[in-house]
Amino acid sequence: MSKRLIHLVLFLSGFSALFAQDNENYTQSYHWASGYLENIPHDFPLALRDEETMGTSDPGLCPEIAREQAIQRALFLYSLKRGTHMSMLTDYFIINQVATNMNDYKHEKMMVMATLHSEPQTYSFSVIREHTSIYGEQFVWLTVNSQGKEQRTLSSFYEFMLSTSQESHERQEERLSLSIRCDNDSILKNHSFTLKGNKEKLIISTQINDISLPLPTDLYLYKDKGTLLAQEKKEYPLSSGYWSTLLESLNDALTNFDFPGVTIQEVFESYQDTNQQLYREKNCCSLSARPVILSIQNNHIFLDWSIQTIQ
Repeated sequence: MSKRLIHLVLFLSGFSALFAQDNENYTQSYHWASGYLENIPHDFPLALRDEETMGTSDPGLCPEIAREQAIQRALFLYSLKRGTHMSMLTDYFIINQVATNMNDYKHEKMMVMATLHSEPQTYSFSVIREHTSIYGEQFVWLTVNSQGKEQRTLSSFYEFMLSTSQESHERQEERLSLSIRCDNDSILKNHSFTLKGNKEKLIISTQINDISLPLPTDLYLYKDKGTLLAQEKKEYPLSSGYWSTLLESLNDALTNFDFPGVTIQEVFESYQDTNQQLYREKNCCSLSARPVILSIQNNHIFLDWSIQTIQ
């Protein structure tokens, strides 16, 4: 069990109360029993058709806000599937130092910074399914096409930073932020989601119409779904909630994707007993990205992202 999981488990005892009523009536209290498993009501592998998408709200929001946030997040994922513009900068630092006592020193560090930006786009859609989890997460499934009964005009900006260093042991820090703005007469004009931290501890925050709201720090538990296959190698803990896990997996997929046409710069410096190298990769392109969710096992979600560059 990871340190982060242990840290979260300590918050669980009997029944956990989430949130008092917010002044703007954006949140509401939810209670759930320790050890109870949330059952997400869809089959795995999750194979959504081209015109379908799914979104998930933050936990503990009032039903109207949660539903609207889930809809807008579903449309954000649909915009990724249809195509978005990405800018990415990756720096690799390598320091080699020769010591007289034969204990050579080597330090490696990688920093990745990326943004995904989607211009305002109008979507017509119909809600085909809804579900509220025991944690107050609202799940919605949409069909997006010209015959849709509802309409939203959205723009989005997503950015993330990942820092990985390797010396005596590996350490990784990450930060991600998603901002969505709706131009329609919606109860949710704008909202943002921010996550930062490492494997031991994550800090997650959200803003609804420019008002910061607390998010629960309890452990999220989900029932096993689907069949675990041998080739399912990418797994992510769900202990911090469904939406945060999905975005963390997107960062991982973009960081490890082999983009064509990358510009590479190299800088090499040598001193008396030290060599320093810097490799910088720059990449700007349009891409399509969609999650391929395979199964949930032992409170880990097994998924991958299908990413393609667009010429």
